[in-house]
Amino acid sequence: MSIWSIFRSGVKSPVDGVLLINPATGEPVMPVAIAASAQDNAAVAVGDTATALLEANPSNIGLRLLNIGTDPAAIGQAGITWTKRVIVLDPGSLWIETEAPNLAWFAVCDAGQSASITSQELRK
Repeated sequence: MSIWSIFRSGVKSPVDGVLLINPATGEPVMPVAIAASAQDNAAVAVGDTATALLEANPSNIGLRLLNIGTDPAAIGQAGITWTKRVIVLDPGSLWIETEAPNLAWFAVCDAGQSASITSQELRK
């Protein structure tokens, strides 16, 4: 069942318990969480072993990660290795996380490479 089918069936939004309808179209509208605060964090040096970027924080509703280094870095969860990479930030690349911003995040580079990752946490 698609998300639109669920909303049309009258299931309430899991975000705030309210089904929002666009009065002009009658279509459901996905609610957007609005941050109450943001925190800019210092850069973290990353090498070829997994390095913690952020601790888990249940107040986070969004997360931005920027590679300000000169080599690519993979970001992910505890135990990440370059071999198991899924999300790779090239130098100058920004990742905006909206599905798992509350989890702890780690980064790693390929052997002999290094990067520097800055982050911004958006909080409820």
